[in-house]
Amino acid sequence: MNSAIGQRKNSYLLERVDFIAVAIVFILMAFGWMNIYSTEYSDDQKKIIDFSLSNGKQIINISIAMGVAVIILLLSARLFDTISYFVYAVAIVLLLYTLVSGKVVHAAKGWIQFGGFQLQAAEVAKLGAAMALAKFVSTHGIDVRKVKDRMIAFAIILLPLLIVLFQNDTGSAIVFFAFVFVLYREGLSILYIVIPVLIAIISLSVLLLGILPVIEVIAGIGLVGFLIFRRSKRMLTFLAIFVISASCLTGGVSYGFNHVFKDYQRERINILIGKEVDKQGAGYNVRQSLIAIGSGGATGKGFLKGTQTKYRFVPKQSTDFIFCTVGEEYGFIGSAALVLLYITLLYRIIIISERQKFTFNRAYGYGVASVLFFHFAINIGMALGLFPVVGIPLPFVSYGGSSMLSFTAMMFILLKLDAANSEY
Repeated sequence: MNSAIGQRKNSYLLERVDFIAVAIVFILMAFGWMNIYSTEYSDDQKKIIDFSLSNGKQIINISIAMGVAVIILLLSARLFDTISYFVYAVAIVLLLYTLVSGKVVHAAKGWIQFGGFQLQAAEVAKLGAAMALAKFVSTHGIDVRKVKDRMIAFAIILLPLLIVLFQNDTGSAIVFFAFVFVLYREGLSILYIVIPVLIAIISLSVLLLGILPVIEVIAGIGLVGFLIFRRSKRMLTFLAIFVISASCLTGGVSYGFNHVFKDYQRERINILIGKEVDKQGAGYNVRQSLIAIGSGGATGKGFLKGTQTKYRFVPKQSTDFIFCTVGEEYGFIGSAALVLLYITLLYRIIIISERQKFTFNRAYGYGVASVLFFHFAINIGMALGLFPVVGIPLPFVSYGGSSMLSFTAMMFILLKLDAANSEY
């Protein structure tokens, strides 16, 4: 009797799963596999699926991910709230183990070898951080506007971030900053978003233009602000703090770049910001990526007809630079359609998050949206030369088992929470 009731309940919950989000995920997976196949295609290739190549291995990755998705949908929604800290703890242990005994891949010591399989611990940590942060902010009495609670929330984010940074995986470490949007949704001041953005803008301006033009702009802002707000002591105080802090930052960035950094470090930064040309390495990758995307034109060359893709001019084309395959073979229209799919998925996740009755569900949903957005924006930015090459996969599209499992688990946990929103 209880078994029959349980089956009916599971059937009812499955009917409530947001199938728009599920459909988008499936489309991205299928489209990703097509592009991975294209990066390995050759005229003498006989097999459509070759399990010795990335396209065959990705079929296995997708199959495992779908199996995990089904299991998640059949589990109790309450379980995910209960095990949040446990998942986070396991992720931290995996990160520490990887730091000590991990396998080095592309200069990053972030992989654990299991026989013929590899696991990137940072991907597990993103899921763990999303769950633990949601659990913390949903705890009764917790308010991120309080200093103590805010510091604990930041610690949950910074602990895995720092360990991943020590693994020399800057790209994955950057993604953890996305969780600040979760805290902002739960009441954190917008200054915690605005200030880092201002710091980045000022620092980049100093590196591009030099210290004097930036100081002149800061002084100009201070003068205009004084003329506008001269009767407001509060605004004048804020303005003075900004001018002094920005000036100190400007001087610090200039001094550090010119007198602390070594020659090779300055060279790398100049290459990243476009002041120098890198004929090999990351600069070569980006240049070939831009050639591939540009050659696609409006409608693209067609499936399996991309010359940059076919002759493998772009390194890491099935992972970090998968978007350039899209640009070459499907053109601007295909690229725009892919971007639109991601935007629609992000919009859907926000809708799902906002309709939740429980803080844990909402906060977790914003965590998923934030991580997905960072991966999507940075990966495409890398392919277009708008962001430094930091090795971040395109969700559900790039080749990789760890990324596929992580994003599938994150997405379907949210879908399960949403389906059971009124059940617990």
